[in-house]
Amino acid sequence: MNEESKDWRRHLSTKESLICFRLSLDMMEGERINLTEKEMMKACDYKQMKSFKNHLSTLIEKGIIVISRDEEYIDKPYCFNSDYVEYNEVGPRMYFRPLKIK
Repeated sequence: MNEESKDWRRHLSTKESLICFRLSLDMMEGERINLTEKEMMKACDYKQMKSFKNHLSTLIEKGIIVISRDEEYIDKPYCFNSDYVEYNEVGPRMYFRPLKIK
């Protein structure tokens, strides 16, 4: 099997890949995305929340982005799954791992 096909990013559409890349730039410790939903939509250059939410929900279904409720970050519940994207002081670290099919 080709090593490239094992990479989780090969299972994403172009829009979903761009969302992952853009949101990874605003990640903080604990893989939490340091933006509200509206800020995420604007950062990813979407004009309508509905189309952004469709792509976001696909990333959640695939397990790349997870919802983690925390009293400290009530308006910022989205985090990256650390199996795929991890916080690093220098910048986000994306791993070449196969997508875990649920």
